Amino acid sequence: MQLKDFAASLGITEYPEGAEAIYDALPADDGRLYSRECLEALHAEYGILAGVYDEVMEGARALADRPALCLWGRLAVACFAAGLPKALPMPEPDGTPAGDLLPYLVLVQLAPDAYRRYRARGFSHEVTMASIGNIPISLKAAWVRLGRPAIDGLIYSWIQCFTGASIYRYHSLNFQPMRIGDHIVVLRSRKSGECRVVMATGRFHRTGRALGSSGYKDEDGAFDAGFLETEEGFLGHVAKEALVEPAVTFFSKDEWECVLREGDAVINLHIPRGSDLSPEAVRESLEGGMALARTLYPDRDFKGAVCYSWLLDPVHEELIGKDAKITLFMRLFSTFPLRDSGGAAVTRVFPGCERRPVAEYPEDTTLQRALKAHMLKGGYLYNTGGVILSTLL
Repeated sequence: MQLKDFAASLGITEYPEGAEAIYDALPADDGRLYSRECLEALHAEYGILAGVYDEVMEGARALADRPALCLWGRLAVACFAAGLPKALPMPEPDGTPAGDLLPYLVLVQLAPDAYRRYRARGFSHEVTMASIGNIPISLKAAWVRLGRPAIDGLIYSWIQCFTGASIYRYHSLNFQPMRIGDHIVVLRSRKSGECRVVMATGRFHRTGRALGSSGYKDEDGAFDAGFLETEEGFLGHVAKEALVEPAVTFFSKDEWECVLREGDAVINLHIPRGSDLSPEAVRESLEGGMALARTLYPDRDFKGAVCYSWLLDPVHEELIGKDAKITLFMRLFSTFPLRDSGGAAVTRVFPGCERRPVAEYPEDTTLQRALKAHMLKGGYLYNTGGVILSTLL
């Protein structure tokens, strides 16, 4: 059977160039790839089944009765080994152990390569193992969101950040080297060192929220943000507390300088599920993680740290108090709005409840009780952007 026909039988219409040749040369299955012995050896070396051992083993066992899925998985591993620029797409999860966990069974085979990539970059064994530990954490996070142990396209792509060693973990946080987009700039006072976040793009509701976000779709009074640099200074809309000021502010170059703009190297912070967000843990993570970035990526000239998360919405202070760990973490950032429906927060705070009426959401934690009451009043918890100004160079 030709690859296009085989792929079509699995509901897949596109795959990376070069996959045909790999498919045609694929050796016969020797039964080792998804064997218990193989998986246990990988787990003993890299911990890739931590907390998901029984479920993944059941998925592997079930593959024996799904020869087409097994073959597609072997092809995916071979495509990764060949270094194709894009990963082989996976069939949609089908509610069975084999179909739901095939992507995970593919990705765990890449743990040895991931280890070598992290170590080659210069990361210690401890940081490397913590980074690879994000692989089972990602499955557990998807499990909570999907209601069963399964990997969808979102998590399949996300785990590849760790198998490809493009994100590393240092204590409580994950660190992703990247280039900042065109959405913000940061200006700093030459005298006081005070910083201002200025929106460079985007359309905003008259209240300063990102237009199109849930509850903010009325165009009346909406405005477009823009950033202009002249010989004399900078003009733009200042963002503060996740809102954008409708009025344009002028910053004289005699008094202000631009310290972060489109294309600058930054660290994008991610918060793994279950992380310790106490001030001490976060401080240790930031100091050590940023130092690693500047040591191990000397060509990047990192300007600072940014984050995009529902954890940064300033409404947390109202919901759970100024001394809560999430609030203290959020207060590290100077925040700006993102266009968002609020759905990401719901899936994380009330997993599995997305299709239920808000009145039926559980109230087992302080955050659940506070957010449920907030939502019953018509409020939302939005994905929000932020810059840690103290990290800016």
